[in-house]
Formats: sequence, structure tokens, C-alpha cells
Amino acid sequence: MVTLQIEDATYQVPSRLEELCKKQLLACVGHLFFPDRPAAQAAVLLTLLPAAAKKQVRRFTDAQRLDVVRAVTAWMGKPHHTCPITSFRLGLTRYLLPRYERISLIETAKAQEALARWQKTQSEDALNLAVATLCRPRRLWLRCFPFARHYATGWDGDERERYNAEIVAARAKRMAGLPLAKKLLVVWHFEGMIATAKRQFAGVFAHSAPGSKPAPLIDTVFHLSGTELGDYRAVSHTPLVTVLYLIHTRLEAAAQQ
Repeated sequence: MVTLQIEDATYQVPSRLEELCKKQLLACVGHLFFPDRPAAQAAVLLTLLPAAAKKQVRRFTDAQRLDVVRAVTAWMGKPHHTCPITSFRLGLTRYLLPRYERISLIETAKAQEALARWQKTQSEDALNLAVATLCRPRRLWLRCFPFARHYATGWDGDERERYNAEIVAARAKRMAGLPLAKKLLVVWHFEGMIATAKRQFAGVFAHSAPGSKPAPLIDTVFHLSGTELGDYRAVSHTPLVTVLYLIHTRLEAAAQQ
């Protein structure tokens, strides 16, 4: 938290992502997609400030206001892989957001494909499909018998239902009833995880065959999965981070030879 001293009053304002409560994050998420970063920062600042402080901040000089914006919105634009909101309820079903260490290669590819279509056409159906791809209910046996996880063998640790394209496509229609702020939260969280992966495994994403043209991120990963790890279909449900780590290790070993 950052402490703001405005005239005789003192205010505690969150300055890190993990310090935002669910209500604050949902109120801010729409502003995070502004193409104009200063405007986005100003909107987030006004959202997070207490009502009594907003009138006083508007009377600040540009230099004073800039200091406050930098202090309160320092978390914006940084790669992240955690989110204060980990699930949401739609009707009687609770859907879980993906975790960085568990999101699979295939669902990453399908989500990016749907989001690319949404950004190009602004189709709500494409956005709903992306959300349904990333957020799936807790596995039935975990919902009914949570203690069974201690005895499960071969479980990959992901509490969400395993990705299935047909089920996800059918469930995407239900996502139309989800508030837009929560849909945008899922998109923003996903983009943060991808940005984290790009930074953590920069060598993998920078790798390309001689003479080849730059390819979309996930196409590159699928190509490298096929060439470095064998048949990419065999690893499509493997966590993205695991695949990236294995590719990174293979590329480093090849470079040293």
C-alpha cells in the first residue's frame, strides 16, 4: 500500500496487484485496455482513490498528479502470472481461472486464436469462446470428493476439467451471461501470463529457423514442440511452461555443441 498525504488527510491506496481487492480489480479492468496509457493510468487512479481524495487530486499541479499516478499505478503493464480473483460463479457453477504453471499448450493456442478473432471482429461469440476455453469448472471428482486428491495417481494437478473442444464450444454460449468486466479480467490475466512466459523463456520465442519469417507466438511453440519433442499432439495437453522449459533446455544444449 502507498500512503498519500493530501492536505491534512492521509489515505492508504493499493500500489501492487496483489493488494487490490476483487471489487477494485473488476472496476479497473476495463481501463487496462485503453490504447492511451496516460489516460488508462488516470482512469485507474480515480477508480482506486477514495471519493474524498478525488476532488483534491484534481486540484494538483501536473507534476504532483504525475507523482501520485506513478505511485498508485506502478503495477500496470508489468508481466504477471497471478490474479487476486481465481474463480467466478455463473449460475450454480464455479469456473476456475487458469494457473500459470497448469495452462496447457492446446488451450493457450485455442484461446489466442479466439482472442485474435475477437480483436479483429469484436465478436462477442469469439470473446465468450476464449473465456470458456480458459475457465472451466472444477473436476467433478474434486468437487464431490476433494480429499481424493491425496490418493489420485497420474493427476496433473490442474483442478479444472480437462480441455475438450466440443464441450468448450457448447459452454461458450453460457458465457454470454457473464458480466463484461469478468470477461475482460480473464483476457487480461491470460495476456499477463503470456507476457511472463515471453520474458522467462525469451530464447525460445526468439528462436527461428534460418530464412524463416516471424510466426505467431503459439505457432512457434507448436513448431518447436514438433521438432524438439517429437509429435506435438502428444504434448498438446502438457502445461505450456513445461513445454517451454523442455524446448529451452534442448536449444541451450544444441547451442553448446
